[in-house]
Parts: sequence; C-alpha cells; structure tokens
Amino acid sequence: MENTRFKKTPKVKLRAYDEKLLSVCKELMVSNQETSFIISKKFKESSDEKILTEISGLPVIVTTTPIKELEIPSCFGLKGDYLTTWCDDDPIVKLVHSNITYTDGEINGRLIKHLYVDIDNIEEVRKAKSYKD
Repeated sequence: MENTRFKKTPKVKLRAYDEKLLSVCKELMVSNQETSFIISKKFKESSDEKILTEISGLPVIVTTTPIKELEIPSCFGLKGDYLTTWCDDDPIVKLVHSNITYTDGEINGRLIKHLYVDIDNIEEVRKAKSYKD
C-alpha cells in the first residue's frame, strides 16, 4: 500500500473547486458525519505553470468510510462503487475508500494546519480515474 503526500497549492485548489461535486459531498456528509470526503480530479500541467487542463473522465470521491457502510441519501443511488442519481443508473462519480491523514506543515516559519494530505490507497484512486487524452 503506497502512501503519497500531497501539498495543497492555490492554483490547483481554485481549478479543482466544482459546485456539483461539492454539493454531492455536502449531501453525503449530512448522513455520514464521521466520514471525510475528498474530491479528486486530474489535471495536466503545461510548461507554463499557470495553465492547467482538466482531463475528462469520471471524477472520484475518496471516502474514509468503507463504501458498503456509507449511508446514501435518497437523492442518490449506489451501483457497485459508483454513485448515481436516484432516477438514473448512469454513474456521476466513482467512490474509493481510503484512510486519509492530514498533517501540519511549515512555510517560511509559519505553521499551516492541514497543509499535507496523505491518502493511503493512492494507487486505487489513480486507477479509478479513467480518462481520455
């Protein structure tokens, strides 16, 4: 099981913010208050570090609770590891279970709470991100 540390960076945070995925996580958090959820999207970075291109494909939500133990709100359905809308079987997001650890870090002598995110099951998250180039 590989453990990879990710550092939050402003340019990626702004592009990764997605109202639809955020609303899905908010709905899941109402029923699963002890669970952490992380939205995972994939970007390609060009030689100009300011340009990020999102790779198309199904987004992934990493959950700290095993998928079979999640309480799914009535506005969604669960088909295997895929979350669907209540009236359709087409997947809207892939769910992946992993332990998640937040670690504080220091930048220029200033302590930043939860600067790093460690995802234990990172290879499973990477496999779940099916995309087309």
